Amino acid sequence: MTRHCTIGIDPGLDGGIACIANGQLVTVDAMPTVTYKVAGKQRRRVDAEGVKHILEYCHETYAPVGQTPVVVIEQQSTRAGLSSTAVFSTGYGYGLLTGLVTGLNWSLSVYKPKEWQKEVGIAKADKALSVDIACRLWPDFATGFRGPRGGLKDGPAEAALIAAAYEGLA
Repeated sequence: MTRHCTIGIDPGLDGGIACIANGQLVTVDAMPTVTYKVAGKQRRRVDAEGVKHILEYCHETYAPVGQTPVVVIEQQSTRAGLSSTAVFSTGYGYGLLTGLVTGLNWSLSVYKPKEWQKEVGIAKADKALSVDIACRLWPDFATGFRGPRGGLKDGPAEAALIAAAYEGLA
């Protein structure tokens, strides 16, 4: 059996990072963020050190010796009505994540949202449906996809689905 490791990333501030090794979901994390102050307001951004730690953990723990993981990230774009701050934040996080993977010299694949959603059976972007599908595929990880009071953690769920779509598992 060929051993391999695929890491899926939903790059938003409420996104996630998931690792599939040998066809099995092995770890799911919320996107690490840091909080900082700008003009007296609290802001969040993707935490480079936190992401690097998760990526290295997946590599060291699940990738075969001498191989690097394949990282699959959801393509980001702007949408009408977003503020300049939101657009900057999206671009910052996406650039940081792709730069980290490139700097590690790992294979990077970019998936358009509609492409991976079609692969997993989502006809129209639907966060609740993403969580439901992820919970059905990986019931042992359901607590990573829903909060203690039932709230959706769609970022980690979608990261897992992105990796699964790439692997042809969904």
